[in-house]
Amino acid sequence: MFLSAQDNIRRGRQITIETLNRAIADLDTVVDKQKYLEYFETTFTIPKKIKFEPHKGDEVSTVNAQVLIRDEMQSRFIQMQNRLAGLKTENDETKD
Repeated sequence: MFLSAQDNIRRGRQITIETLNRAIADLDTVVDKQKYLEYFETTFTIPKKIKFEPHKGDEVSTVNAQVLIRDEMQSRFIQMQNRLAGLKTENDETKD
């Protein structure tokens, strides 16, 4: 009975190893990546540009601000541009 149990354990392990080897051989990273990107499509698509829509018929398409606020907005805009450029560079490096 002990030898029979040992033989069943060995056979079970062998079947598990064969199943794992088959699963590893069937892996295809390109197809898996494509399926992943398709499944999470909304996460990886570039959003549309935001179009200016005036409020209640307004025709103004520029932002007017006081000098201090405008200066702060300008500096934040430059910081965001620099950050975006850094992220684009980092993204390009990780793609390659």
